[in-house]
Amino acid sequence: MRALPGSANPSASAIICNVEAVPINEHLQPGDKLPNEAHLAKELNIGRSSLREAMKLLASRNIVTIRQGSGTYVASSPGVVDDPLGFTFILDKKACTGSA
Repeated sequence: MRALPGSANPSASAIICNVEAVPINEHLQPGDKLPNEAHLAKELNIGRSSLREAMKLLASRNIVTIRQGSGTYVASSPGVVDDPLGFTFILDKKACTGSA
Protein backbone atom coordinates (compact mmCIF):
# COMPACT_ATOMS: atom_id res chain seq x y z
CA MET A 1 0.00 0.00 0.00
CA ARG A 2 1.33 3.42 -0.80
CA ALA A 3 1.17 6.46 1.40
CA LEU A 4 -0.26 9.64 -0.03
CA PRO A 5 2.23 12.26 -1.20
CA GLY A 6 3.43 14.72 1.44
CA SER A 7 0.65 17.23 0.87
CA ALA A 8 -0.97 18.45 4.06
CA ASN A 9 -4.48 18.13 2.64
CA PRO A 10 -4.78 15.30 0.10
CA SER A 11 -7.75 15.46 -2.24
CA ALA A 12 -10.79 13.35 -1.55
CA SER A 13 -10.28 11.46 -4.81
CA ALA A 14 -6.69 10.61 -3.86
CA ILE A 15 -7.86 9.28 -0.50
CA ILE A 16 -10.63 7.24 -2.11
CA CYS A 17 -8.25 5.78 -4.71
CA ASN A 18 -5.84 4.72 -1.98
CA VAL A 19 -8.59 3.25 0.20
CA GLU A 20 -10.10 1.42 -2.80
CA ALA A 21 -6.68 -0.14 -3.42
CA VAL A 22 -6.54 -1.69 0.07
CA PRO A 23 -8.52 -4.87 -0.75
CA ILE A 24 -6.45 -5.38 -3.91
CA ASN A 25 -3.10 -4.77 -2.24
CA GLU A 26 -4.00 -6.93 0.75
CA HIS A 27 -5.38 -9.70 -1.54
CA LEU A 28 -8.74 -9.56 0.23
CA GLN A 29 -11.77 -11.41 -1.05
CA PRO A 30 -15.46 -10.48 -0.70
CA GLY A 31 -16.44 -10.82 2.94
CA ASP A 32 -12.89 -10.36 4.26
CA LYS A 33 -12.31 -7.79 6.99
CA LEU A 34 -10.20 -4.71 6.24
CA PRO A 35 -7.50 -3.60 8.68
CA ASN A 36 -8.78 -1.39 11.49
CA GLU A 37 -9.24 2.34 11.10
CA ALA A 38 -6.17 3.38 13.12
CA HIS A 39 -3.91 1.05 11.13
CA LEU A 40 -5.26 2.18 7.75
CA ALA A 41 -5.07 5.87 8.62
CA LYS A 42 -1.45 5.51 9.71
CA GLU A 43 -0.50 3.40 6.69
CA LEU A 44 -2.16 5.80 4.23
CA ASN A 45 -0.86 8.85 6.10
CA ILE A 46 -4.31 10.43 6.42
CA GLY A 47 -6.53 11.48 9.31
CA ARG A 48 -9.08 9.09 10.72
CA SER A 49 -11.97 11.44 9.91
CA SER A 50 -10.85 11.57 6.25
CA LEU A 51 -10.68 7.77 6.24
CA ARG A 52 -14.17 7.51 7.74
CA GLU A 53 -15.60 9.79 5.04
CA ALA A 54 -13.90 7.75 2.32
CA MET A 55 -15.28 4.54 3.83
CA LYS A 56 -18.80 6.00 3.90
CA LEU A 57 -18.52 6.88 0.23
CA LEU A 58 -17.21 3.41 -0.62
CA ALA A 59 -20.06 1.88 1.39
CA SER A 60 -22.55 3.95 -0.63
CA ARG A 61 -20.98 2.49 -3.77
CA ASN A 62 -21.27 -1.01 -2.27
CA ILE A 63 -17.52 -1.57 -2.34
CA VAL A 64 -17.26 -2.08 1.42
CA THR A 65 -19.74 -2.98 4.12
CA ILE A 66 -19.44 -1.20 7.47
CA ARG A 67 -20.68 -3.21 10.46
CA GLN A 68 -20.77 -1.01 13.53
CA GLY A 69 -18.84 -2.62 16.38
CA SER A 70 -17.42 -5.29 14.09
CA GLY A 71 -15.40 -3.55 11.39
CA THR A 72 -15.32 -2.85 7.68
CA TYR A 73 -15.52 -5.68 5.17
CA VAL A 74 -15.13 -6.08 1.42
CA ALA A 75 -18.68 -6.15 0.03
CA SER A 76 -19.93 -9.55 -1.07
CA SER A 77 -21.14 -8.11 -4.39
CA PRO A 78 -18.83 -5.12 -4.93
CA GLY A 79 -20.33 -2.38 -7.04
CA VAL A 80 -23.74 -4.07 -7.26
CA VAL A 81 -26.37 -2.00 -5.52
CA ASP A 82 -29.51 -3.85 -4.45
CA ASP A 83 -31.70 -0.76 -4.81
CA PRO A 84 -30.12 1.63 -7.35
CA LEU A 85 -33.21 3.88 -7.51
CA GLY A 86 -33.58 4.19 -3.74
CA PHE A 87 -37.08 2.72 -3.48
CA THR A 88 -36.32 1.38 0.00
CA PHE A 89 -36.25 4.98 1.25
CA ILE A 90 -39.78 5.76 0.07
CA LEU A 91 -42.12 5.69 3.03
CA ASP A 92 -45.42 5.44 1.14
CA LYS A 93 -44.80 2.84 -1.55
CA LYS A 94 -48.50 2.64 -2.46
CA ALA A 95 -48.52 6.32 -3.49
CA CYS A 96 -45.68 5.65 -5.93
CA THR A 97 -47.35 2.70 -7.62
CA GLY A 98 -50.73 4.39 -7.92
CA SER A 99 -52.37 1.78 -5.68
CA ALA A 100 -54.99 2.97 -3.24
